[in-house]
Amino acid sequence: MKLLQAYKNIIRKNCLPQGDLESFGIAYWSDKLFAETIIYLLPLCLIALAPGVYFSFLIQNYSLAIFDLTIFFLILIIGFVGTINIQIKKVIFLICMYSLGIFLLYEIGIGGPGLIYLFAANIFSLLIFPIRFPYLWSSIILIIILVFGFLINFELAPHLTINPNSVSEWIAVTSNLIFISFISSALIPKLFVGLEKTILKKDQVQAELKIALQKTKEKNEDLEHFTYVVSHDLQEPIRMISSFLALLEKKYDEILDQKGKQYIFYAVDGAKRMREIILQLLDFSRMSRLESSTEMCDIQLMVDEIIQDNQKLIENSDSTITTTDLPRIIAQKTALQHLFHNIISNALKYKRDDVPLLVQISYKDLNNFHQFEIKDNGIGIETIYFEKIFVIFQRLHDRTKYQGTGMGLAICKKILEKIGGEIWVKSTPEIGSTFFFTIPKVKIVAQ
Repeated sequence: MKLLQAYKNIIRKNCLPQGDLESFGIAYWSDKLFAETIIYLLPLCLIALAPGVYFSFLIQNYSLAIFDLTIFFLILIIGFVGTINIQIKKVIFLICMYSLGIFLLYEIGIGGPGLIYLFAANIFSLLIFPIRFPYLWSSIILIIILVFGFLINFELAPHLTINPNSVSEWIAVTSNLIFISFISSALIPKLFVGLEKTILKKDQVQAELKIALQKTKEKNEDLEHFTYVVSHDLQEPIRMISSFLALLEKKYDEILDQKGKQYIFYAVDGAKRMREIILQLLDFSRMSRLESSTEMCDIQLMVDEIIQDNQKLIENSDSTITTTDLPRIIAQKTALQHLFHNIISNALKYKRDDVPLLVQISYKDLNNFHQFEIKDNGIGIETIYFEKIFVIFQRLHDRTKYQGTGMGLAICKKILEKIGGEIWVKSTPEIGSTFFFTIPKVKIVAQ
């Protein structure tokens, strides 16, 4: 098997232009077809010509034996000599094919395989020399047929004359060959032209798409950088506004009436919410620059820490969070922390007033992914909003009832898109929601 593959590699190396496959069009595939033809033709030549040479010597037809050997050695040279130009090899190959057809016609007569070899030579000519001079090859066959017709008509080759109607029979047999040859000359180049146009169009579309993707990537990077800078720079003036409003309330507490205090309260609350939005924007922009480094993450420990951080809220809201067989996985720790924190916080936030909240976190091992499920019995989500909740700043409820910026799930989706995972939800209003997300498995690479 290895020997056969080595043989194929040698022929392809000697009969194909070397270089990047994408840089070649129809010309490359024409050469590829030629190389594959030589690969299969050499063993067939050996099988077909060896007996012919043997019997030719037995009957002392030395010219046929020499001719067969010459054809075989020329094809050997084509396949195994790499210094000859590929186009010259193609010409040698076609000379062999046409010569074989002519020789068989002359030696065996019109009832032999000579015409088949001529037709095969015509087809190979059109395939390995596409587009250029398509009718040249059919014209060569026409000339050969006319020459043989001349020999038959004037009885210059007695063994070709079968009966008094030999010319009529020759015309009847060869007219079909000429017809098929010219039809092939008309159609095969059109096929190549169509393929070349398709390849060129495909290459053009791919090039345009590559440019468009590069521009989109650059714009996204600029937008992320802009978001990061603006968010970071806005924090200081927001802090100043909050601080001075607090000082104003403290210093002029006795002077301000109830309405003035209410105005200050609204302003401070607005500043707090603005700072919260800015912090969320910073998180959102950071998600696009997540480090690719991974480490062993204990998901159970990570969830326990999140529960501990929210212990007071959990107790006050009469909530329970349970876990089932959470694994240790190789992943990006920061990304996982954001994912679990945001989804668990959402579950705690959107609970039903009259029902104790139960959050269940479970895990499934898929073929190439880790899948986590976070199920709650909260207020649920209408089906029409399943996609909307993952869009930045999209809120489904009034801020006075449910606090938040509407960015938590958008951050989750951005994280998972960055690492090659997915997130989706199944939910029924007043029954609860189940959030699913997958994380690609990462193999530990030995250092």
